[in-house]
Amino acid sequence: MADWNFNINLAGVAPAGAGARTLPTGYYSGKIVEADGTVASSGRPQVKFRVEVTDPEFAGIVRTTWLGVPQSPDDNVRYYWRALFESAGYTGAQIEAGTINASPALFVERAVTVHFTAGDKDAGTRDELKFLAPNAWAQGKKSEKVVAQGATVQAPTLGAAPSVTVQTPTAGGLGLGRAVAAQKPAGLGGGGAADLLKALGAT
Repeated sequence: MADWNFNINLAGVAPAGAGARTLPTGYYSGKIVEADGTVASSGRPQVKFRVEVTDPEFAGIVRTTWLGVPQSPDDNVRYYWRALFESAGYTGAQIEAGTINASPALFVERAVTVHFTAGDKDAGTRDELKFLAPNAWAQGKKSEKVVAQGATVQAPTLGAAPSVTVQTPTAGGLGLGRAVAAQKPAGLGGGGAADLLKALGAT
């Protein structure tokens, strides 16, 4: 057998048999590496997008999603295409300029913002990848961070009468006016049994 040699870079590659790298449900940055036209089982033309995650912890993981090709001027799938265009960094002015000739050239190698939902084989659900406009993605990412850190709720001290802030409206009715501190009435959580009986007229 003849000798052979070639160059190969195995950095970040999982060995065969180690199983596919998992991607937890969450908000990710990525780039579109493939945008191929296919046909759904229903016969509807669609585009298959392969997105490679670029966040350092999960860099290189690829996930796939499909978007149907609009079949009429008011096809609801247009909302998902709008999200894709914004996710890919196109501005409102560019998108609103008129009819767009959509093609792979507009998307391949473009950075995108996405939300990924990991499927659950036992529950019969599949992976789901959605393109999100940057603003929606940023809000989701922020909420995700708050949940991850854990929200702490301060329980009220027993017997304390918590104050409630009431906003008085301004003349226009929509603004916020002077804040007034209102004290919770005695006998409704603020005092002991004797105070409660007194408040009810008992002796």
